[in-house]
Amino acid sequence: MKTNFNLLRILVVMTSIITLGACSSDSSNTRPIDTNTSLRAQLQTVVDDAVESGLPGVSLHLQDGSKHISVVAGVVNKETGEQMTSSSMSHAGSIGKAFTATLVLRLVDMGFLRLDDPIDLWLDPEMSAMITDSDKITVKMLLAHTNGVPNYFEIPAFQVAFLEAPGKIWDPMELLSYIANTENHFPPGSEYRYTDTSFLLAGLVAERVTGVPIGMALRQWVFEPAGLENSFGPYENLGQPETMRAYVPISFFEGLDLDLDLDLPVDEPDVDTTDWLNSEGDGHASVQSIPADLNTFIRTLIDTDTLVSEELRAEMMTESFSGVSGYGLGLQIFDDGSIFGHGGKGLGLHSLMRYSPSENLSLAIVVNASFGIYDELYSEFIHQLNLVLAGRE
Repeated sequence: MKTNFNLLRILVVMTSIITLGACSSDSSNTRPIDTNTSLRAQLQTVVDDAVESGLPGVSLHLQDGSKHISVVAGVVNKETGEQMTSSSMSHAGSIGKAFTATLVLRLVDMGFLRLDDPIDLWLDPEMSAMITDSDKITVKMLLAHTNGVPNYFEIPAFQVAFLEAPGKIWDPMELLSYIANTENHFPPGSEYRYTDTSFLLAGLVAERVTGVPIGMALRQWVFEPAGLENSFGPYENLGQPETMRAYVPISFFEGLDLDLDLDLPVDEPDVDTTDWLNSEGDGHASVQSIPADLNTFIRTLIDTDTLVSEELRAEMMTESFSGVSGYGLGLQIFDDGSIFGHGGKGLGLHSLMRYSPSENLSLAIVVNASFGIYDELYSEFIHQLNLVLAGRE
């Protein structure tokens, strides 16, 4: 019996600034799919329809057993009309958390640190002093989002500062200053709450252990061992192509309940938000990649011992709070533990990486737009994709 690989139901997108779930799709708007055509043709129809409906660009890679299928539609740059290709580079959003968790767990496997190490052991004292109960928070609690530390991305003062400084390279101490000495949401280890701060700190731990910036550490410990030829860490300058442009409706910014001083475009429906995505360079959203590499990564992680040992992999794939969190160590978990991956959402980005080992089916998606009407179009795209996957042979 096939696992229900229902992407719309299991889609959990984590957003910077505001958390929004993809809205439910009205199936009456779904275009008919010709099931007499090949799976590739059906997938191409779905991404073509998504772009015709208004999404700027879509890139999808699916692996069904030994069959690899890449389909794309639309543009990476609305201004120049440059076409999307399967090798078009994109930010991966919060999928980067799965990479950072893998890096940390590789270091655990190698004996450089332990999951139950308090973060005080690895952070600079001035950083530890900014975090309530830092002596009780462990590395594992960072990876599982069970530490209780507030999310700096949810602090209005940071939201204003972030939006008013597109492209700024943020120093970790400056990010932590927005939550310095604030109350935690709960005692360490007692509950689950997703927070970008967890992986900002996890990335800092990895940098301290390895002695190199997180981009270099990801390359040495994750990208190269997994054979990822089109994946890059933050601020790596290795001649890689630029990432696709990113777009958010101008109405999103106009509707924010923040006192912002922004120079928004005149008579344009969208804001190019690429510079904001480029400024997210820490452990929570630190990877640039293509869907084929994301597929390779999740399968290598789960199916082999190349990246993480069987023992630690089992911890990655186990919910921190069974039936509550839907999260292990850097991985989202669905369908009672039969589907694994991560989603991402940022200013001008939707990303998705999912793998069902029982079906031997994985897929990765990037879309270079988000919020407002783009969320609705993305939700409809996922709905149509579900229909194709449910009916495949």
